Amino acid sequence: MVSFGGTFWGPIVSSIIILGGIFVGWLFVSLSRRTTGQNPTEEKLTTYACGEDVKSDRTVPSDIEIKETRPDGEMFFSPIREVFKGFYDVVRGGHTGDLTTYLVWVVFGVIILLLSIWLIFVYA
Repeated sequence: MVSFGGTFWGPIVSSIIILGGIFVGWLFVSLSRRTTGQNPTEEKLTTYACGEDVKSDRTVPSDIEIKETRPDGEMFFSPIREVFKGFYDVVRGGHTGDLTTYLVWVVFGVIILLLSIWLIFVYA
C-alpha cells in the first residue's frame, strides 16, 4: 500500500473505484436506452442541407459534377506512380482490404519501431 500523507491508495481501493466506475457507466447506458417505440414522421425522414430540402435525385452527385469540382490530380500522381511502380507491384498483393490484416501490420510496425528505439538507447 502506498501512503500519501493522511490518505492511502492501494490495489484494492483502485479496483473498487474502477468497478464502481464501470457500474455507474453501465447504469447510465441502461437507463438512457429508448423505452418508447420509434414513430418516424415525414418531417423526421426529410433530408436537410444548409436549411433546404434535398431531393432524392440530388443526394448523389453525377460524374460530371465531380469532374467539374475536383482538380485533376493525374498530372501530380502519374510521375509518383511511375517512380514507385515496382514497389506498388510487390506491395499490391498484400492489400486485401481486410482491416484486421492492416491492423496486424500496424502493430508489427510499432513493435519494430519500439524495438529499434530500445536498441538505440541500450547500445548507444
